[in-house]
Amino acid sequence: MNRITENNSGNLVLEVNENGMEAYLTIKLTDDVIDEKEIENLITEAGIKYGFEDAVKFNIDQGIEKEYDKPFLIAKGGLDPFKSELICKFEAESCYAPGKDPSRVSLTGWCYVTKGTKLAEVEVDETSNAVKNVYGETIEKRDLHTLYSSQYIGRNVTFKESERAIYSTIDGYPYLENNGKVGVVDVLELNGELLNEQNYLHFRSNVEVNGDIKNCKYISIEGNLIVHGDIENSSIYCTGSILIDGAVSGCKPLGLISCQNITFANGRVSFLFAGNNIQAERQVIDSRMVAGIGIAGSMKTCELTGGSVFAGRLITAAYAGDRFGTSTRIEIVPNCWHKSVSEHLTKIIENKVYSEAVIIDELKTVLSELPESPSIQADEETITGINFYGKVFPGVEMVINEKVITVDKVENRIIIPL
Repeated sequence: MNRITENNSGNLVLEVNENGMEAYLTIKLTDDVIDEKEIENLITEAGIKYGFEDAVKFNIDQGIEKEYDKPFLIAKGGLDPFKSELICKFEAESCYAPGKDPSRVSLTGWCYVTKGTKLAEVEVDETSNAVKNVYGETIEKRDLHTLYSSQYIGRNVTFKESERAIYSTIDGYPYLENNGKVGVVDVLELNGELLNEQNYLHFRSNVEVNGDIKNCKYISIEGNLIVHGDIENSSIYCTGSILIDGAVSGCKPLGLISCQNITFANGRVSFLFAGNNIQAERQVIDSRMVAGIGIAGSMKTCELTGGSVFAGRLITAAYAGDRFGTSTRIEIVPNCWHKSVSEHLTKIIENKVYSEAVIIDELKTVLSELPESPSIQADEETITGINFYGKVFPGVEMVINEKVITVDKVENRIIIPL
């Protein structure tokens, strides 16, 4: 049954519903003057102490206005405001954050954590942990874990209620979002402009770049790299794969080195080394490519012109060379990747191609930890050897099984099995 309280004149009626969660005031239209103090006294007499702000918000949200002779919500029970404080264990202001304004991003000194690292602690006002009625009485306790999850838990973290602490569930870069959530990412999403003209950058996770990478002296990535754009005049070492939506051009003196795969649209005057495979869609001009397993250009559109191409098991494309007789070397060399990259790095280190000591030191580490060339076990269904499905022009020299084949006239479709 609802609880009703009236003033002496009977023109103010205060009604609280049976569960005590809502209180309504009815002001009757009479000739008597309504005194605000009388309303306050009635509220006090009824014992209503909680939920006034929530009632105001509800009425505004619903577009409800006071009217004579109609009940009007003045108090609404519910969740007490959750009072807590987040104490980060990392420098949140200087860390990477998804969607952060690029102009405020620093690419150096970002905090990196391993799985199981404590990222933050939560201090809670226990008195706020309740659902209350309009009398201020606690109806039920709330699930703290649910509160923490909704307020503080971001991606790739977990909350230990016994410690009231947030821990990382993966290796990666911790962050604090504007809404107060703590998380960890293992893919850094960056604007290409941030990387341009940089001398040295080292990232310990996967990296995804929106835009071009230009004129970056050296980038080291412990993971995969995806570029939604081109790479120009830059050198990159990557323990994972490199996927480029656009072109590769002028990437020297180190070039692009991937311990796994490199995929790109077209290339010009660049060094490309991949532990497993290289894939190109269109023309590759005056470049050196080395792949531990295979170099697979599009059978319809890829042209390999100028430079040298080495692979452990397979080289395939549409065309080789050009009508001007440009010198182009195509060679199958088992175990070529490790040897080629080792010689390349050694030359750069010994000749001090880079003046920055930090780059030379890192290249020495890369050299000492360089993976071996992949073992190649071909079956009967695996395509091997040198395969060109279009024209091969004079000036092309192919080497396979220690046999040198020099092209002295235009050939249509050349298939040389390993």
